[in-house]
Amino acid sequence: MPTGTSLHNCATKCLAVLFVFLLIPQAYAQFGLSSSTDFYTIDTGAGLVFKVRRTDNGVSTQSAGDIASLTYNGTEYQNQSRGSQINSGFDWLYDGVSAVSVSAITVGSDYIKVTVNAGNLTHYYMARRGYPHIYMGTWFSAEPSVHGQVRYIMRLDEGLLPYSPEPSDLRGVVSTIESGDIFALANGETRSKHYSGERLKDWQFFGANSGYVGMWFVRDNQEGGSGGPFYRSLKMQTTDSNQELTYIVNYAQAQTEAYRTGILNSYTFVVTNGSEPGTIDTTWFENMNLLGYVGDSGRGRVAGVGINNRDSNYEYTVGFANAQAQYWVGANADTGYFSRDKMRAGNYTLTVYKNEMAVHTQEVSVNAGETTVLNTFTISDDPSDDIAVWRIGDWDGSPQELLNGDKVASMHPSDVRMANWDPANYIVGSSSASDFPAYMWKDVNNSHLVYFKLSPAQLALPHTVRVGITTAYANARPKISVNNWTSSNPGISTQPKTRTLTTGSYRGNNVTYSFDVPASAWQQNSGDWNTLTITAISGSGGSQYLSAGYSVDSLDLLENPNLIGTSSSSSSSSSSSSSSSSSSNSSSSSSSSSSSNSTSSSSSSSSSSSSSSSSSSSSSTSSSSGGSGVTATVNINNDWGSGYCAGLVLKNSGSTSQTWQVSVQVQGQISNLWNGSWSQSGSTLTVSGVAWNAILDAGETDTSVGFCANR
Repeated sequence: MPTGTSLHNCATKCLAVLFVFLLIPQAYAQFGLSSSTDFYTIDTGAGLVFKVRRTDNGVSTQSAGDIASLTYNGTEYQNQSRGSQINSGFDWLYDGVSAVSVSAITVGSDYIKVTVNAGNLTHYYMARRGYPHIYMGTWFSAEPSVHGQVRYIMRLDEGLLPYSPEPSDLRGVVSTIESGDIFALANGETRSKHYSGERLKDWQFFGANSGYVGMWFVRDNQEGGSGGPFYRSLKMQTTDSNQELTYIVNYAQAQTEAYRTGILNSYTFVVTNGSEPGTIDTTWFENMNLLGYVGDSGRGRVAGVGINNRDSNYEYTVGFANAQAQYWVGANADTGYFSRDKMRAGNYTLTVYKNEMAVHTQEVSVNAGETTVLNTFTISDDPSDDIAVWRIGDWDGSPQELLNGDKVASMHPSDVRMANWDPANYIVGSSSASDFPAYMWKDVNNSHLVYFKLSPAQLALPHTVRVGITTAYANARPKISVNNWTSSNPGISTQPKTRTLTTGSYRGNNVTYSFDVPASAWQQNSGDWNTLTITAISGSGGSQYLSAGYSVDSLDLLENPNLIGTSSSSSSSSSSSSSSSSSSNSSSSSSSSSSSNSTSSSSSSSSSSSSSSSSSSSSSTSSSSGGSGVTATVNINNDWGSGYCAGLVLKNSGSTSQTWQVSVQVQGQISNLWNGSWSQSGSTLTVSGVAWNAILDAGETDTSVGFCANR
């Protein structure tokens, strides 16, 4: 029976945290600003007191402008060996610039502003009377040149904040497997700060907690960021001594567009009693004299009446982008209606995404204080609209439905939880999308075979093979052969220059490669199997998972236009033999791309049926053991066919507090579970709480436990 625990074994630390918490006096000091030679001290009047370093103390890991102390209810949470800071310190942002100035003022009776100036960058720390928050803002007229990115790193005491996401929890790692930032546990599971990333549109906050104290970053609208709604970047890293919360303004890893400058990026560090943070009010920023700030009076709104030709199996996102700002909003699932407010005035490229694939673009203007209304428009650039003889995967800008596609964002490709990257040959008609690898590398699973049959009418005509990729590493691109015919080498696509496939991101620029295959390439008998070989080619790259490779979106064989509307379906059945050798005849091949960020589009056609990539269902099962009156409901919130992720809704309907343990029926094999201890026997999953959520009060509902499973 497999067993597991999603949280680090921190029983001793958690008891210590609880003991400290119980001893903390709850009377708060007065709101205010004080200064000494080396520090500004800011008391929020809500239990949170922080110090900003004023001077350079000569320590390489600390600099002027750092948060040097962070106490909550009298307990120090700031790691004392390093400061919390932008990048590696304000004195090392720009080449040849080490000077940092720090000043502080009280604004009115309820606000405090600390200003840090370093080269072309200005950073603000702000406090508001009665709120245990540190409001931050970062403005820069030129990108920092030393590291080529802007990120604020809070370095906190892991012992006081032991609970954090598992994929980026480095406690217990025994070896380094890549580049000094990806590690392995003894059991072969992998961990890295890179695996804490989520699509930007899917999160509003992140953080760590003890069950009694939570510390979080809450983001703004990311209008000054880069990469668009689907951009992924690291957020957290947990070590044996350090709990790092990293807020990314912009980041070099997997970047697809130019950085934006001259805009205020705001984000808030929030302390809670362990609960998730709520909505942050920053309207008062208008009175704080902040560089790059634009209030509501300088902003406008765009509303779209509807979007036609949508696929109900997918979510649609509407993005807006120009050189100064980026925005996005979801489209209504029933009508396609969308509305995005508080946009800076200007001209934008509007891009509609089917999941993560750009399927429509147009230009739109935003005027301050006004609403721009767009009439209903129709999507015309969805590759799935093209009729195909066969298709593998969905044209949606992601590899998630393919083999291991559900895991690539949260672990290294070498992780023991990954299926074999070089599966059996794909047989059209009997294989499923999850039998085709999400990633292809020169050194790992190159020259994958697809077997298919064509009807006599199809054999007499040329067809087009399309291979869509979502990113590529080291100039990799697909090349194909069909039986004894081989395509020419296609061109290199524009992609991020950094690692992507091994660092949790398939998100680069969507590119579709089209190969025109002549009729002479096919087998001459409709009963014979045709062999398609897909290869990753490049003259660059390293070895194994750092060899040249790409992420697959979908691939298909388009029906010849002369046969559309006629009965020419091909037959297909089981299994197949060895591949035919290939070489010689050249072909025409072409590619078209659509950027994944909010700035771009275009894309080549593709066809018909698409299976549902996500759905929602639920089942309810009362607990078979544990507290009387406690029930559990399984709510599936992300289903991709070969696997799913779900949440447990626990409810104590009794009249007394209960220590709970529940057993529910689930599909498949649990791959990971968070915020609980668990075991699985067949289809029965048994879960109990951990230190901070083990007891349900009378009438309480808890939704902190979730899991993912493979079918």
